[in-house]
Amino acid sequence: EFEAWWNATSFKNVRYEGVIPNHHLIPFLQQFDIAVCTYAHAAVGIEAMHPAPTKAGDAIAAGCILLCSNQPYLLELVEKYKIGFVYSEATRSEVCQQVSRLTGAELSQFKHNVKVAFRHCSMDQGAAELIRCLN
Repeated sequence: EFEAWWNATSFKNVRYEGVIPNHHLIPFLQQFDIAVCTYAHAAVGIEAMHPAPTKAGDAIAAGCILLCSNQPYLLELVEKYKIGFVYSEATRSEVCQQVSRLTGAELSQFKHNVKVAFRHCSMDQGAAELIRCLN
């Protein structure tokens, strides 16, 4: 049902990939420069139990710049490491314009920052420490 609805929408530059198995997620994300990590303030499931969303951790591990909703822990992570953009309902259009105007040099700097953040959080520490570091 969801796939049929998605394909009928007007998102011409976005495609629905369906469920991606965990072991394929990082290689899949590595195809892209930016990962969108959206969360409602009233998250449920694992996102509610853990302050660091797993999608953001996967995106960083894949080397993607974050474009994420204004959750406090994501805002802190993005600001601390300069690894992306945070938007709110009021600023989403402005943030999209900022992203669309990124120069090659700016894109390279963000991607460098993502690598530094990932190394800082994961060097010899494993996945559990990455999650703790993202908190």
